[in-house]
Amino acid sequence: MVTLIVKILIVVLEVVLLLGINSFFRGNPTAIVGFKWGVTASEVAEDKRWLKKGHRAMKVNGWITLVGGVVAAFFTSNLIYIGMLIVPTLIFVIYLSLTQPRGGLRL
Repeated sequence: MVTLIVKILIVVLEVVLLLGINSFFRGNPTAIVGFKWGVTASEVAEDKRWLKKGHRAMKVNGWITLVGGVVAAFFTSNLIYIGMLIVPTLIFVIYLSLTQPRGGLRL
């Protein structure tokens, strides 16, 4: 029973961290490593769309991690539990990397 409570607590803490990072980046988009605003008006508009898509994807990632992690905590397999903590975030990062504006982040 204690293990179940600890697993659920870890899931909740991870989701709070994900949503906290999301709210920080919403106010400070240049804190994202390698992100710089475009020069022209169309590049800035494209950057804003990408950031909006990123914030929405991170929020969905948090909910998937929360629901999947709590459900997986009830299983006896730690592999399923760890997978539900890692896989949604990995998919989120790959998704954002593939949809970067102008073919990649500008360093």
